Amino acid sequence: MPNAICISCGFYKIEPWHKCPSCGFDRSSNDLALAKSVYMSIGRYETQIDKDRYHLELEKMAQEIRKGTRIDYDKKELNRLLHQKQIVDSISLFTVVKTAFRIFLPGILFLGLLVAVYFLFRLLRN
Repeated sequence: MPNAICISCGFYKIEPWHKCPSCGFDRSSNDLALAKSVYMSIGRYETQIDKDRYHLELEKMAQEIRKGTRIDYDKKELNRLLHQKQIVDSISLFTVVKTAFRIFLPGILFLGLLVAVYFLFRLLRN
């Protein structure tokens, strides 16, 4: 089962952000193309039941694109996907690094303490 459909030629793709292996369409041309590519993928659904159900719809839309029929995207859903992209883009690398540091620092300190205790016991044993 395909995970995504190319919005240009209707060929199956592994992921919506990948370049189409058939026609070479690259969704990175603009944000709307990316939103449409995600729209044409199962990635916008969380549950397996919804993903399975959407596979049938994806196959129908792929056939329509191959015939040259224009796809009518749900404007509300496209706006939601564009908004999500804006939120993701607004997160800085510094914020990601700072958050990861805060999450992993206690574990790193604990491991450092264990290593120090190990070497202290080895030193005292000799």
